[in-house]
Amino acid sequence: MEIRISEKEILSGDISKIKTIIDKFAPDSRLSAENENKISIEFDQRSYDLIKKIHKNDLYKAWFQKLDSEYTYLPFFLNKESKTLMFFIMGNTRFEIDSQNNVQFDEVSKERYIKKKRSAIVNFCVNHNIDPHSAVHRLASFKPENSIEAKARQLIKIAEYLDKYSSIAALNMQSEFVVWLRLAAHPSDLKILQCHYVKDCPQPCFSIILENAGYCLEYSVKILASGKDIESFLEKNSSIKIVVVFKENNENQSIPIETHFTCITRQELEEERKKIKNAPEKPEKQPEDTEKTLPLREVAEETPAETPEKTEEKTEEKIEERTEEKAEAEVEKEVEEEETAPANETPEETISRLKKENRELKAKLKQKDKLIEEYEEAINRLQQHPIASFFKKLFK
Repeated sequence: MEIRISEKEILSGDISKIKTIIDKFAPDSRLSAENENKISIEFDQRSYDLIKKIHKNDLYKAWFQKLDSEYTYLPFFLNKESKTLMFFIMGNTRFEIDSQNNVQFDEVSKERYIKKKRSAIVNFCVNHNIDPHSAVHRLASFKPENSIEAKARQLIKIAEYLDKYSSIAALNMQSEFVVWLRLAAHPSDLKILQCHYVKDCPQPCFSIILENAGYCLEYSVKILASGKDIESFLEKNSSIKIVVVFKENNENQSIPIETHFTCITRQELEEERKKIKNAPEKPEKQPEDTEKTLPLREVAEETPAETPEKTEEKTEEKIEERTEEKAEAEVEKEVEEEETAPANETPEETISRLKKENRELKAKLKQKDKLIEEYEEAINRLQQHPIASFFKKLFK
């Protein structure tokens, strides 16, 4: 059974939620036996933050002490695996937090409290005909979580997630968000091009574009945290720590990078992606010329020579183009003359005009025939010209 307690309830000393449950279970032997080690208390804060508040804030300690005085046998019901039992004992004993964030109990205070609770649990169990050994054992074997051990377990989980997803974001032991990215290749000139928190996805995530050795890699980072933890982090921070993990000599190595992030929508993310895809590539540096002028031999080697056949083909093409252009111009001129013919001319005038145009067309045909002959002669001269020997001389 899970009971959620807010910070407001703790600061005001309100224990009514838990009181309602215990008042229902405690008088009944069957319900008590069924709910041994079953009650989990969920707090607004994460474990590390809650421990600090219990350590520093007297109102937090007062809330746990009020519960303890109301129900001396309460550890019988509190769940050990969810850390509820640990928080309850912390709230009723003295402890310190060392530089490694490990909890160091005052052993005298702790032993005195556990001994007192052992007696209360045994009495409660005897009254309900319940075997007290399991409850007493949980209390006696209580051990605060060591942060180094917790970190080791967390790193194992992160390694498993990275093997599965290639990227993961989660809170560390100091309640800070960290993004882990798996890199297949060895890192070279690592750069974070974009880091965004995409807020309107069905499952919120970080979108990160990483450049490694000139290649861009995009990660859609799965977040292992509650919505409340994410919102709290976003309100207080504008930067995030990214840890790039890679293999070297069959061992995991990492490079930490601190970078800023922005909160955007999916549509804005698509626009950002387009910007990176359409970004102009850096122009390659052109080698400088060693000499401003090159000898004829080098020019000839760099410029492919045209064969005589190619030269003849180009000449023929130019001649044909000129002939076609001239013919088209004459046809256009004739059409214009026809269009400008008088509208009200008599039949005699029409016959006279057509005869005149016929004579002019015959004269033009003669001119065209003459032009064709001239072009054919020019082609024959080019074919007979020793072009091949000219190019041989040029390239010697």
